[in-house]
Amino acid sequence: MVAEGCRGWIGYWTYSDEPQDQPTPIAEIDTEATVWSMSGRTLTEACAANLAFFNDHPAAELARLADRLATKLGVPVSRRDYDALHVPDLAVDPDVLFDEFNGAELARLTGR
Repeated sequence: MVAEGCRGWIGYWTYSDEPQDQPTPIAEIDTEATVWSMSGRTLTEACAANLAFFNDHPAAELARLADRLATKLGVPVSRRDYDALHVPDLAVDPDVLFDEFNGAELARLTGR
């Protein structure tokens, strides 16, 4: 986890079964431990896309945020087209994996 997001914490999903020839998936985990995959190839792109998602006009909002990041902060956003954002195809769903880990730990603790 590297940043605070709208729903919780944002970080990289670096599970060993994920393809190494793809951008490292970016994900957000909320206060209920639900993991949300984020669109985008970089942390900046994913955070801008996430903010744009909650806007009534996400495509226009992403372009506005990209312009603002570039001009005000000097942070380039490589994708300004909301529909062209990279959507990761996760090999392992974090929520399924966490459920398996939690079930195994519950079984170990309760002896079931």
